[in-house]
Amino acid sequence: MAAIIRFFSRRWRKTQRKPEHSGVAEMSHVSFDGSKKKSNDLECVVEYIDGSCTTFFLPKNAEGSKLYDLAFAFIGLNDEREYFGLRIDDKLKPWVDPTKPIRKQCRVGPPYRFLMRVKFFSAEPQKLRDEYTRYLFVLQLRKQLEQGTLQCTDDQVLAELAAFLLQGEFGAYDQRQHTPAFVSTIPFYPHDRQTETLELAILQEYKKLRSREWTPEEADRIFLDRVRFLPNYGVDMHTVKGKDNENYTLGLTPTGILVYEDEEKIGLFVWSMILKLDMHGKKLKLVVAEENEQARKVMEHTFVFVLPDVRACKHLWKSAVEHHAFFRLKGIPKPPTKLQQFFRLKSRFYASFRTEHQLAQENNFGSSSFRRRNTSTGQSLRSDASAKALNRLNSDAGVTRSNSSFRRVSTRRVAARPSFVNRSSSRPQPSAGNQVLQPPTRSTRPPNVEDTRAHSPANPNSSL
Repeated sequence: MAAIIRFFSRRWRKTQRKPEHSGVAEMSHVSFDGSKKKSNDLECVVEYIDGSCTTFFLPKNAEGSKLYDLAFAFIGLNDEREYFGLRIDDKLKPWVDPTKPIRKQCRVGPPYRFLMRVKFFSAEPQKLRDEYTRYLFVLQLRKQLEQGTLQCTDDQVLAELAAFLLQGEFGAYDQRQHTPAFVSTIPFYPHDRQTETLELAILQEYKKLRSREWTPEEADRIFLDRVRFLPNYGVDMHTVKGKDNENYTLGLTPTGILVYEDEEKIGLFVWSMILKLDMHGKKLKLVVAEENEQARKVMEHTFVFVLPDVRACKHLWKSAVEHHAFFRLKGIPKPPTKLQQFFRLKSRFYASFRTEHQLAQENNFGSSSFRRRNTSTGQSLRSDASAKALNRLNSDAGVTRSNSSFRRVSTRRVAARPSFVNRSSSRPQPSAGNQVLQPPTRSTRPPNVEDTRAHSPANPNSSL
């Protein structure tokens, strides 16, 4: 009997699952010819914030977390990566779930196309500790200003924001080079908004910055500090219908859920006052608490919103849960076990990332240095450190590269930055040529840890 037990014990040990390696090592083997290793590999095309595209080949059953690791490591984004995400490039543009297989989430493809974008907009982006993260925020917000999705009615504010971008990209004002014709070649805002009068105002504001001698990093900080006060900064919009069959827009923010009617803000559901957030088919149900000071009791109100289809409703529900978890919780609860997922009555979705509170408490990184160069001459978004990690092995995944506007180096930051000149559309086409990037350096001074959660309501342990 003992021999039989030992026999099956040896067989069980042989079939034990090997521990998975974390990071990029297991998935980041690069084939620069872009060829598939296997015929059934997934072809995943990722468009980065600057418009460059890179193709990754992953195993057919790869989960979203593998693509996240590979896509972020490719550009050297490690420290504050939780602020960013990958959207599936279809009509709805939902976020990739890192816990589910990629193929099951995509309805269009192969090839499967994804968009790297800012997922969670910090209420105080100028206090983000990594300069690289702040720069990616600047690129995203500049794209939104150019497309008109981030709106502002004050021409003076628009002129100042554009001047900050010019200061960060081209340095101090030079009378011989920076003329009205020069400003007119750079698209900052939609064509009907960027008038000749506004361009002259931009040039005047740019002249005023000459005496301040701001570095590109300082210009980025000032830009972020000003743009965060725009009314729809960082608002994730979703169109819904109310009980009265009227159209409304729900906007997800760090503080709660905004309600718009005809682009006019009519209400705010603060995260701490939301008691329940459920979805049933196409309907999203909110149970909100309201304090009645006269009766000295808490009253509950239920709001029901209808979305076009079940997939859109689930996308809104997931985004709301993730916003609540990222901005409100101190930590993410442990994921459910396989047994709990088997005996389930509701969705198995759960947040699987570090929260903003955890990022603020961490003390293991400072501000990185990197060089930004003109996109018209071709750049690479990758760092040398990420390239070494990606080339550690050369078997599991293939990569086809295009160019991007980031260059991270081991030297101090220089004035050369990616140019927005001659960008005729909001999604510029990548240019030819590749650049080799150098590893970013870490700051020798202790990092200035900022609490980016000052905007959040009290009671950070509240739950939906």
